[in-house]
Amino acid sequence: MNQSGFLLLSFLPSPPPIHRGTTCRVTRRGKNATHETFTVIGQSVCLSTFWGKITNEHSVNHKGPPTSQEPVKRILALTETCLVERDPASYNIVTIKPFGEVFALICDVDNPQVFTVEFIPDGNFADAVFRFNANISYSGVLHAVTQDGLFSENKEKLINNAILALLSQEAELPTLNTELERHFQAIRRLVASKAGFQAFTQLPKSGQGSGVTDATFREKLGVKTVKALKRNNSVTHAAVDMLCALMCPMHDDYDLRQEQLNKASLLSSKKFLENLLDKFITNVDHGTGALVISALLDFLTFALCAPYSGTTEGQQFDMLLEMVASDGRTLFKLFQQDRNNLNPNQKPVILRKRRQRIKIEVNWEG
Repeated sequence: MNQSGFLLLSFLPSPPPIHRGTTCRVTRRGKNATHETFTVIGQSVCLSTFWGKITNEHSVNHKGPPTSQEPVKRILALTETCLVERDPASYNIVTIKPFGEVFALICDVDNPQVFTVEFIPDGNFADAVFRFNANISYSGVLHAVTQDGLFSENKEKLINNAILALLSQEAELPTLNTELERHFQAIRRLVASKAGFQAFTQLPKSGQGSGVTDATFREKLGVKTVKALKRNNSVTHAAVDMLCALMCPMHDDYDLRQEQLNKASLLSSKKFLENLLDKFITNVDHGTGALVISALLDFLTFALCAPYSGTTEGQQFDMLLEMVASDGRTLFKLFQQDRNNLNPNQKPVILRKRRQRIKIEVNWEG
């Protein structure tokens, strides 16, 4: 038989059919395709636009890509988890934004019925820290106290989570000094609150297992601060200024016992205090780091000078005072002044060491 007259054909089974109608309709909203997303709690007809300012009643501006400057009538609906825009004619969903992506609601200055919705842009952790510092005053979140109410939020928990998020970066510190400086500036704003001040000694372990993630707030902050003191003066100043916020409460209705606990923890390591004083002496001798010197003087003031020294433990007070007294020449160099400008009524510097008084006088005839 002639084999060249035959043709071999192979037939493969067809793949399972794609149910486009059901699959696409159910998953077209992605992660927001849930029952809670579409269950409307309240809604209102409004005019919506991007970037353009409008003065119609119940208007809303979106801080997003400038797709249109003309206001469009929409139904603005609130669900359990999202902010939803619908077309009034068809009631079809136009946009869905989870509440977690809403950054701010801003009322218009001229028209109280106009407001702007700002959404969180895509960014990294450094961008989030930068925005936090830009929106929170340097005095910190002083009024972050949870109030009773149906829709009140646990602000203490938010502050603790923010602190842990910042301290979780200590394994690999940011390469740029500016980023690390912003980390300490953010922590300082958080510990200025009552919850952040108490969290230094009360915040439990943040994780399970071994490694740095299993450390407490105090241990994590210690590691981060010691590494930061090896950077430039900008980072050092931010770190020391943050320590000062933990030494002396910046909020109202503070607890003296908590202040004692914080000081006892911060002043417990002699090696750490020697490191801080070395930074102080080096900058004074070289005439550099004015902000570092100022922050370290605040640190010493909160530990040794009345009335702040009342919450400093006796043994730690004596230890730090002896360390400062051993560098008396540096202090004199820092506070020296011209003889002609000397105030004759100026009192000598007096440091009290429990039952012993140390009197420091400058010999102007030397």
